[in-house]
Amino acid sequence: MSTNRVLDFRSYHKLNEADEADDASGAVNAADQLVDLFIQAYGALVTKIGDYKEAGKDLTEVAKADNKGQAMLDTITKVAGKVDPKYKEASTQMAVAGRKLKDAYETLLKTEEGAADKIKDKIYQKTIDYITQLGKTAKDAPEIKESNNFSAEEQDHLYLFEKNTFSDERQEIVKKIVPIFAQVTYLANNSPLKDLKAECVKIGKELQGYYDILNKEEDWEKMKRKERKDKLAEILGKISEIPTRMQEIQTKALVKIGIESKVQSSIKSAMDIINKAIETLSKEEETQIADNAGEGEEDKKEEDKKEEDKKEEDKKEDKKSYEEVKSGNVDKENLTKKGKNLEAIKGYQEKINSILPEKMKIKPDGLYGQNTEKAVAKISDMYGALVPEIKGLDGKSMTPDFLKFINKYEENKDKIKELFK
Repeated sequence: MSTNRVLDFRSYHKLNEADEADDASGAVNAADQLVDLFIQAYGALVTKIGDYKEAGKDLTEVAKADNKGQAMLDTITKVAGKVDPKYKEASTQMAVAGRKLKDAYETLLKTEEGAADKIKDKIYQKTIDYITQLGKTAKDAPEIKESNNFSAEEQDHLYLFEKNTFSDERQEIVKKIVPIFAQVTYLANNSPLKDLKAECVKIGKELQGYYDILNKEEDWEKMKRKERKDKLAEILGKISEIPTRMQEIQTKALVKIGIESKVQSSIKSAMDIINKAIETLSKEEETQIADNAGEGEEDKKEEDKKEEDKKEEDKKEDKKSYEEVKSGNVDKENLTKKGKNLEAIKGYQEKINSILPEKMKIKPDGLYGQNTEKAVAKISDMYGALVPEIKGLDGKSMTPDFLKFINKYEENKDKIKELFK
């Protein structure tokens, strides 16, 4: 599986060697760092909302706002309110950081006479450039999908829907990387700070390496469950250190670029809170991975035992419950309301309707006629590749395997839909 590269950090060496901040005022360069902090905070939050599609709109509103400090606060407050509740502590901290960014912006506008327009222009341009880079980075990020290497026995029991390499957790980490990757890519090319530029090139190489690790399905398949969990936690920990590494350089730069101590204090305060929020978010994410992956081999053994018990129960249920039901065109008793299978057929027809598209649903009247035959054949055609035991049915009978499939469909329907996307 190949990976598109956002920027080839392995061979990128053309750093801008110009003196730091030699072509802009201290206030303008402070604005440069202010927008970096806003983007860090915003990016950390939106990855915890889910399939969030308003990033471009949010950032454009900040870029075009006259009071950009207030717009930053409003935007962070908005996305913090949408974050998954399990990340509430971190989102609350980010909302506080948003207020600190607003205070820093308002203080900054007062520090240098005639610099307000330049400060606004800097924030506008950098935000717009970041939107462009974010779109490209998201487009080029790997999409991790679970492989479907399952045994016949697993297919027989519909256990093929159990995930085996934590693809969801790996994709979550990819989504976390995207906004960071976009930011360091932009800064590697455009930061006025030589040290920060060099650090971003280094971070970019590391992030590309994490993409490569997360995307190698065959390697994840070879790992044991605990190894996968530990690898996810290791990558997450490394990613979570990135904001601190960048902020250390930015903090030193605040002194070099010669801005007033009050502005330095405001920006530093925002940095500290954002860093604390990211640390909290990382701990919450690690907890989530641990919950999903299981805490060690003892948990895995317990899960395996439960799974084996479930398989045994299913086998017993299969032997007792699933007896072939023939069409009324084969067994006339199944086309009469006095037939002994009337209620059973009615129940099977209702389960069939839960699977069929709306326009193909049948009347659950307990009579097994031509319409029910067509419905059975349609389900066989739809899912025969997934469960070979029901493949090729002509509808003249509901086999034990077919009855088993429709009986278990409801508990597995969401996972089935994922496989057919």
